[in-house]
Amino acid sequence: MKLFASLLCGAALCALAAPASALTVDVSALGPGGTTVNLAAGAYTVTYAASGLYQGWSPWGSNSGCDAAGGNCSTGYLNAFAIDFGFGTGMFNHVDGFQYGYVATPGNSGKYATPAQALAAYQTLPLSYAPLPTAADLAAYALVGGAVTFTLATAQAVNFFVLDYPYGDNSDGVSLNVTSSIASGVPEPSTWAMMLIGLAGLGVSSRRKARRAIAA
Repeated sequence: MKLFASLLCGAALCALAAPASALTVDVSALGPGGTTVNLAAGAYTVTYAASGLYQGWSPWGSNSGCDAAGGNCSTGYLNAFAIDFGFGTGMFNHVDGFQYGYVATPGNSGKYATPAQALAAYQTLPLSYAPLPTAADLAAYALVGGAVTFTLATAQAVNFFVLDYPYGDNSDGVSLNVTSSIASGVPEPSTWAMMLIGLAGLGVSSRRKARRAIAA
């Protein structure tokens, strides 16, 4: 009986504290359209994906002036990205978001010889950000170490894109992990079904115990 109750908790009741879910978003740097995803209401964290279609992108399609280690390039690969919530526009026109990345520390230009080097660097260095010209809501964005966080009050579409011009000489792109940090507080229908089955099982067990006690 204790085992059954434990299984019930693990499969149903404890689903309320399910781990955060992550979505990999691949964003091409070859045009301004970006990648749009529909997200539920809740809190989200954005980090660079260790596995994805892209490891980094170049605004020049090549590299030059790199040091012996492949860093501090004059032109090269980076991992900057931008987020657009479509504030006040009804569409994504990329003038009301924030751009993240372009990491630069003393002696580091933020540009690398290869996409893999750019990914490795941008995963460990703190991000910097700059608002686009008419950013509508500063409070919607925040930086926590090497991650970007934001909260959606309601379900909506969010656009992740690369801000650059012109796009014709770009190469590759950036892959991001978009992680929901709030587990659902309402069980799915399948979870409710599992809970009802478990409760029914508990009821049957209780009745059997009662009958045995009367017979004794």
